[in-house]
Amino acid sequence: MTVYLACNEAPLAIKKDIRDAIIEETLDRVRAGEWGTRVTRLEQSWAATPWLDLAVRVFNESNPLVAGPHVVVENGFDLGNHLRDVEAEVLKVLSDEQKIKQAEARPTILLVDAARTGNAWMRPEQIWARRLADLLPQDTPFVGVAVMIPRLDRADAPISIALRGNAPAEDLDAAKKLAVDLGLELNE
Repeated sequence: MTVYLACNEAPLAIKKDIRDAIIEETLDRVRAGEWGTRVTRLEQSWAATPWLDLAVRVFNESNPLVAGPHVVVENGFDLGNHLRDVEAEVLKVLSDEQKIKQAEARPTILLVDAARTGNAWMRPEQIWARRLADLLPQDTPFVGVAVMIPRLDRADAPISIALRGNAPAEDLDAAKKLAVDLGLELNE
């Protein structure tokens, strides 16, 4: 038996109650021998794609390459809206009140760990740095923002950084020195 999940683009998240309902419905179909495809429309009002269709296909056939029942997940090839959602999640941290108070008290570069934020790892560090520079609000109290995306294929955790061009010159100079010392790709 094979369960195949497919959608045009990867959702950033599927809420637990929705995920639980999909799992329960799929298990009921397997128990009843109801093969074929059903589509569930995921409501994502917060995302760049507000509605996303998720096809759940259940086959009563075995795969000779895999022992026992298995699940195959295909997210599609369109990453445009998905990566916009990832960017929004990264930049949402800039509105955290505690972090804003810290940035107002002393020069701060906010480092965001995006390891478990969708397919963030698929974007190269230099592209992340450029996108962060484009998206960093000029009225933020932060000197800059950085994103760290640890990956299984690397021993280190790549960091991309962007600085706010209108930050005080002294803060920018210190941030640039830090970036150089760490060997980071820097965009302003």
